[in-house]
Order: sequence, then structure tokens, then C-alpha cells
Amino acid sequence: MDASTPRIALLIDADNAPASKIDLVFSRLSYLGTIRVRRAYGNWKKDHLQGWAKILHKHAIVPIQQFDYVTGKNATDIALAIDAMDLLQTMRPEVFGIVAGDSDYTPLVVRLIASGSQVFGFGQVKTASIAFREACTEFISLEGVANKMTPSNRMTPGNGKLNSPSSQANGRADANALTLAETSPATIEMPAAHFIKAVEQNQQATGWADVKSIGAYLSQRKIVKAAYNVNRWASYYKKFPSLFEVRERDGKTMVRLLSDGNADAKRS
Repeated sequence: MDASTPRIALLIDADNAPASKIDLVFSRLSYLGTIRVRRAYGNWKKDHLQGWAKILHKHAIVPIQQFDYVTGKNATDIALAIDAMDLLQTMRPEVFGIVAGDSDYTPLVVRLIASGSQVFGFGQVKTASIAFREACTEFISLEGVANKMTPSNRMTPGNGKLNSPSSQANGRADANALTLAETSPATIEMPAAHFIKAVEQNQQATGWADVKSIGAYLSQRKIVKAAYNVNRWASYYKKFPSLFEVRERDGKTMVRLLSDGNADAKRS
């Protein structure tokens, strides 16, 4: 196994997460690295968790039994958080995937990111607070998105490229990426319009836009870095040097849209 491949730990709060969407979670995480830990937490004696059996077997997810010690209180949250901290000290995953249906995990996410890990959160926008969504490296909504990716547009594990006829024809997979803004995973679009608008909507009088503001704009539209196989939006903008210029200015990463005039200035 390539030592440079990111290690991923996937932790699922099965008490509050939909089993029907786990295929989507794996399709989003698998091309980022190797999912070495796969655990689902819940009180498996409860009837509403019986539908998880096939999913657990299909993805080799280890079920972790967690009894409800007090009626009305969910001990699953604490058990998952404890395991996450143990893994942080032992396996040291570069990426955590946390599938949850509520916002109790915000402090955990903040702690994991502070320790250098990336955290991809999966859940429902209506139950996940803004604090949880913003704390994650990326928050990916499980609402209104189909479970599976079709063979014509599937992300290839490890490289994030699309095996679609159009991307094979022009070799420009970076310009044909899947977004979560669409309800159909078969929709492939050129991302330039989204990214140009993100700069235009957030640019200052100087024409430069803070990449953090751009990221917030894109996140609100369910456009995530994972879909483009990058860890930072600045890295994605750098793929289009004829369209965008990326620079560090006053301690901030800034992006501007290149017109003919400032393109000449960049070259000089």
C-alpha cells in the first residue's frame, strides 16, 4: 500500500443516520484515501436499526453496540467521540468521516481539525446546525441526493477523475467534476461558471477575493472540495492559470479573475 495514501476513519452514528445513504458516503470518501476504520455505533437491539444489516455486511462496517443507559439520553455520541480521540492518538488518520443526524459532534470536529486531521461531515441540513457544518472541513448533505453514482460518471478511487466519455475525450477531468448541488449524480457540468461567480460575488474594490469568502459561497451551494479532489479551494483555482490568479496578500490567500489587462500585468 502507498504510504502516502491518506488514512481515513469512518465513524457512523447509526442511531441518527440513514442507512440508505451510506453508499453515497463511501463514494465520496473512497477516492480520498483508504478507509481503514469503519464503525457504526448504536443500540442494535432497537427495531429501527434492523435495516442496517445488509449495509454493514456490504461495506465491512463493524457494528459497535451501545446501550441506552438512561432513557431519553443517547450514549452513542459519547462512545463515538471517545473512539475518535483514541484513533487520533493511535492510528492518526489524516481524514475522519463522521456520519451523524444531529449537531452534538461540533466540539469533536473542532478538536480533530485542531490536531491536523480533516473532517468530512455527512448529515441532513435540517438537523445539523450551522456550527457543525462550518466546523467540518466539508459538510456533505445527504438530503435529496441519489444513493449511487452511475458507471458513466463514477469517481475513480485515488485520483478523483471521472470515467465519463467527455473527460476521456479531452483529458480534462479537472474541468468536469461532480457537484452535490444537483439531485441527480449523473449530472456533470463545467465548473467555471460557479467559480467565476464565486470570485465576482466576493471580490473587493481591488478585484481580489478572499478564498475563505469564496469557500463559504461555494459551501452554501453544496459545492464541495471533495468533489474536485482538492484540499483547498486555492489549489483548484491554480488549475486554471489563464482564468484566475492566486496570491498571498497581507497574510490571506486571495483570488482574482483575470481580464486581458491584469493577465498582461501578471505575465510582466
